[in-house]
Amino acid sequence: FRTLGAPKEVLSALSDMGLLCTELERWDDAARAFDEAAQIADALGDIPARVHLDVSRAELEIARGDFRAARTACEVAMSLSAQTSDGVARGEIERQLGRIARELGEFAAAEEHLSHAEQIALDRADTLLEAQTSWERAELHRAQGRYRDALIHFSRGHRLFATLTGTNSGAEIDRLQSRLERQFVEAAREWMASIESKDRYAQGNAERVADLVC
Repeated sequence: FRTLGAPKEVLSALSDMGLLCTELERWDDAARAFDEAAQIADALGDIPARVHLDVSRAELEIARGDFRAARTACEVAMSLSAQTSDGVARGEIERQLGRIARELGEFAAAEEHLSHAEQIALDRADTLLEAQTSWERAELHRAQGRYRDALIHFSRGHRLFATLTGTNSGAEIDRLQSRLERQFVEAAREWMASIESKDRYAQGNAERVADLVC
């Protein structure tokens, strides 16, 4: 695409490369791809593309544990999003801000951001965002030791993902579902461990709820 002089295609390819390198935990390669893509987006004046790049950059920084950089990327994305007519990626930005707040132990702020993300998903009929936000709320409840609520939100997210199977993003949805299922099992085990010292009735009740939300 560089040889062909096609900057939009270069931008798209770099964005995809950054996401792939993030999945592979090749942090520096991902950062370089996003940085170059951002320069092209700025040169083209493509604000929506730049917003999505900053959201992807936030995801990278969350993955490698640099929450200050992740929050900065979200703030840049939010500022740019406000310049678009439809508030592009606003729900995804709120979801990422919720993740950051949760990782920093700012649970009230996390709940607020995730509530905003969920409302945006509902308003825009964005099932993928709704499913991912339900997953993040499950992780928030899990971090607070609220395992019953966590399992309910895991189950809800799983049902939403199931409605997206067979779409053009089917392989990605399957990957996300598999990850969610693993987190569900881990949360259920943590809940069981947390009540082992309690009476047999409480443990049996936890097992019934886990079976129910599955």
